[in-house]
Amino acid sequence: MQKEPYYLHLDECYFDSNIMNELAVAFDSIHVDLLRGRGSVQVVDMQGWSRDKLKQFNRSITKNLGDTPYIIKNAVDNKQPKLRPYSWYTQEDCLKSSLAMKSKDVVLSNHNHLYHLVNHPAVSLIESTLSKMFPDIKLIENSGSFIYPPDDGMMSWHTNETASSAPVRIYFVYTPEDRKSFFRYVDAEGRIYTSWDRKGWNIRAFYCGNVQVDGFRLWHCVLSNTHRFSFGFRLTGIAMDQLSSMTKGFDSNYMSIEDWRVW
Repeated sequence: MQKEPYYLHLDECYFDSNIMNELAVAFDSIHVDLLRGRGSVQVVDMQGWSRDKLKQFNRSITKNLGDTPYIIKNAVDNKQPKLRPYSWYTQEDCLKSSLAMKSKDVVLSNHNHLYHLVNHPAVSLIESTLSKMFPDIKLIENSGSFIYPPDDGMMSWHTNETASSAPVRIYFVYTPEDRKSFFRYVDAEGRIYTSWDRKGWNIRAFYCGNVQVDGFRLWHCVLSNTHRFSFGFRLTGIAMDQLSSMTKGFDSNYMSIEDWRVW
C-alpha cells in the first residue's frame, strides 16, 4: 500500500507571486467575459461538428488563430454523458458501478463536461515557477489545460493509473467564486473526501498509485458550478514527501469526509 502522503494541499505562497497574481487577473477577466458571452479570448464551439469539419479546422488553425489563446467548447472527442445529469458522474452510484467493471475499462475518465484552454501562457508560466521550486526535477509534462463551465462542469471518476509512468500529479486551480467547485477522491481505506475550492488559487498534489506496484490507485473526480481554471502536470523525479514542507492547513469548512465508503 502506498504510504502517505498521497494527497497534499499546497500553499500558493511558495510559488512566484507575480505570476500567480498575473494569472488570477487574467482568469477573472475570462470568467466575466464568458458570462457576458464575449471577450478577448476567442471561443470555438464544436457542437455538432463532423469529423471532416474538425479535420478542416485542424488544418487551418495556425493560419486562422496562430499562437493566440482560444477556448474550445464541446470538443468533438469529448465523451459526453447522454442519459444522466452531469453531477451523477461524480457521485456514489457512478463510482460503485465503475468499481464493478473490469479494471482496464475504468482507469481513465469516461465522461467530461469541460472546455479546453489552448495556447494560453498559463502553462509555460506555471512550468517555470515549478522549475524554480524544484530545479532537480527530471520532467514536467502538462496533462491538461481546462476551464470547467458553471453548468455542472465535471470530469467523472477516474484514476490516471495507466496514463503515465509519472505517478505524482500537481494541479493549479483558480476559481473566481468560493465553494462552487470541488475535487473529490477516495483514500486508501475507501473513505470519500470532498475538497472544496476556495476563491482564488487551490494547488493540490496527489499520488496516482498503481495497483500492481503500490496496491493502491487514487480514484478522483471534479465537479464545478463556476468557471474553474485547471492546469495539471505530471512530475517525474520527485516524491510526494518532497512536497510535504509546502503544505497548507486546509480549513475543515473546505474539506469534508462523506458519509459513505466504497470498500
